[in-house]
Amino acid sequence: MTKKDIALQTLGFGILIILQFISNVIINILPIKFPAPILGMVIFVILLQAKIIKEEWVKNICELLLKHMALLFIPLFVGIIVYFDLIKTNILPILLAIFLITTLIMVFTALFVETIIKFTRLSRMKKGTKNV
Repeated sequence: MTKKDIALQTLGFGILIILQFISNVIINILPIKFPAPILGMVIFVILLQAKIIKEEWVKNICELLLKHMALLFIPLFVGIIVYFDLIKTNILPILLAIFLITTLIMVFTALFVETIIKFTRLSRMKKGTKNV
């Protein structure tokens, strides 16, 4: 690993930490309940798309984190073990919520995609181009 790679990983890690900090501050200021990591990812994508953050700055650290992602799930499994009795007594409502929400998300996604396809075809027909 070269000094440039180490510098880019350090820079990328710093960027991710700063974005996480900013998203935590925003969530603590706003009176809404929203996961700070999700807001951080949204801000990250916006900054990448706007070319404010260059891909080369964060590519190395993102690849490293993805390579070792399994380690990030250890706290989840520890939590499951710690709260196993609570999960066991509430397994039916948990599974029902998972399946119901998953089904609803799939249905609404399909309806949304169908609407977008119809809208795209309609706008192409108005312009006089062929449907794809």
